[in-house]
Amino acid sequence: MARVYVNGKFLSQKMSGVQRYASELLRHYYALDKDVALVSPAERRSGDDFQLPIPVMTTGSKAGLWWEQAQLPWFLSGKGRPLLLNLCNMAPVMYRNKITCIHDIAFLRYPQFFSTAFRTYYKAIIPAIIKSSKHIITVSEFSRSELMDYYKLRPERVSVIPNAGFRSGQGQEGAEQELPLPVRRPYFLFVGSVDPRKNLLFLLRAYEAAQLKETDLVVAGGGYASFNDALLKDIHLYHQHPNIHFIGHVPDALLTQYYNYARAVIVPSFYEGFGLPVAEGLSAHCEVLASDIPIFREVAGAHAFYFDPFKPDALITLMRERDGTSRPDGEDGYSFIHRRYSWEKSANALGDCISAFRD
Repeated sequence: MARVYVNGKFLSQKMSGVQRYASELLRHYYALDKDVALVSPAERRSGDDFQLPIPVMTTGSKAGLWWEQAQLPWFLSGKGRPLLLNLCNMAPVMYRNKITCIHDIAFLRYPQFFSTAFRTYYKAIIPAIIKSSKHIITVSEFSRSELMDYYKLRPERVSVIPNAGFRSGQGQEGAEQELPLPVRRPYFLFVGSVDPRKNLLFLLRAYEAAQLKETDLVVAGGGYASFNDALLKDIHLYHQHPNIHFIGHVPDALLTQYYNYARAVIVPSFYEGFGLPVAEGLSAHCEVLASDIPIFREVAGAHAFYFDPFKPDALITLMRERDGTSRPDGEDGYSFIHRRYSWEKSANALGDCISAFRD
């Protein structure tokens, strides 16, 4: 059986939803198939973010356009042009023996929220990647329908291999330990990048308007150069709020604990391909307050509390109702999300997809 190679450029990037998808899916797929290797540039992130058991081969020096479009395919040509798996939207266009995961088409639905350079590049390269890939995977039925509709793809060209929440039991690890937080009161939790479609400014304004007496707000995540940073100035004003805590990037080792202690997770996005914090919150026995958008209904069903992401009144009410109350056990949501999604199931689905195209 021919070895499968994985585009490891994500090893040079900060951990966010896309990178977590790649790392967790590969971690579980490797348990099924050891004949797989990552290929990455020599310069990649150090630390504990990924900790993958998969062998890593190195080619080139720095991650970037040249590495992905030239050095990576050149390396693979020396290996007999094997099947290449790309899990983070991007792939070498001229290398045709590949499977590519495209998470969403936010750059098309909300182009105003991305830098001009980013959206121009994506609008040019994504259609070329789709055309030159043997198969496309994505993370939800919602994203599958988006891709099929916009790019006029046949159903058999796109498979869904979804995200999942924390591994069973992972969401409760360290629950008795004290968190290294700058807050010692109950808190609501937001997890995500400062991407405009994640609607963080809406949440900050709603939280301030709610005037809660006993519950703080913790914001985990950061901004990225690909996003239009006009709203960062508005968000920065809330850094002075005594009950709002911006804690930046959170290593995975601590992320489960932030969920464990949260009174509720708030996910105010108005567009997502999946919405990983919804699944992670439920898998950590946490209440989820989420935007009433189709993808969150797909992921959480009746196990989230929904609000209009453009009108703050419902979210303000949901926060006020929980201010000063105890966190429920969340067992129903936990059971639901683990029945519906698991990294083991997704790894098996990936194995089926790879088998169909492996030489």
